[in-house]
Amino acid sequence: MPDLQIDLNSILEFFSGDMAWFEEIFELFVEKYPEYIKTMRAAILHNDSKGLQQAAHGFKSTVSLFKVSDMIELVIKLEQMGREEKLQGAKQAIDQLELIIAKFVEGVKNILAKTPNINLISTS
Repeated sequence: MPDLQIDLNSILEFFSGDMAWFEEIFELFVEKYPEYIKTMRAAILHNDSKGLQQAAHGFKSTVSLFKVSDMIELVIKLEQMGREEKLQGAKQAIDQLELIIAKFVEGVKNILAKTPNINLISTS
């Protein structure tokens, strides 16, 4: 899998350039995403298509905030697998999603460690 590209400027457009707001939402994501993964894994384990669809749907809005197409595409794929009741390959998809999330979290933490707490979008 190639390196994950994180476009902080694109992400910050949604947050109106407010780095503090972005950091707050990112911290909530880091705290909450394991529960989504756990719920989706349990649904897959119990062959619960509807549960997978619902968990993936709920996670999709959160993941979309960060504009990482690989994450978004996998969550949409998991949601679709649940909707279509075709869970074959779902475990591999969620494994891949976890790897991408780990790379994303690590990448953002590295960016935040190097970026001062300023608004990056020009207001003029």
